[in-house]
Amino acid sequence: MSEYFKLPSETIRYWESMKILSSIQRNDSGYREYTQQDIDWIRYVKCLREIGVPIERIQEYTALSLEGDSTLEKRKEILEEQRAQLIEKSKELDQALELANYKIENYATLLSPSKKNKN
Repeated sequence: MSEYFKLPSETIRYWESMKILSSIQRNDSGYREYTQQDIDWIRYVKCLREIGVPIERIQEYTALSLEGDSTLEKRKEILEEQRAQLIEKSKELDQALELANYKIENYATLLSPSKKNKN
């Protein structure tokens, strides 16, 4: 599974220990046997991590998911909170990019041949 998702096996074991992956069955030899539902959930958890959802919130989200459709609103709120944080981070990155562009343009002006000839 770790190769399939390009995740360290420790990450998958950690998620299991944190009850984010709770239904992984084991065969008689003790090896994990993943169902399609397990694979889909790992894919979803990986997506949540990629958008920056903290492990604690994923634990909460997982517990809510196990409770069923009565928790849809709360799960939606968790994702909305993360989206708001991503929007804020995006604004900060846009400002940083503007500053970098300004500084690069400033250096380009200082390094232009017309500026060099004046010195």
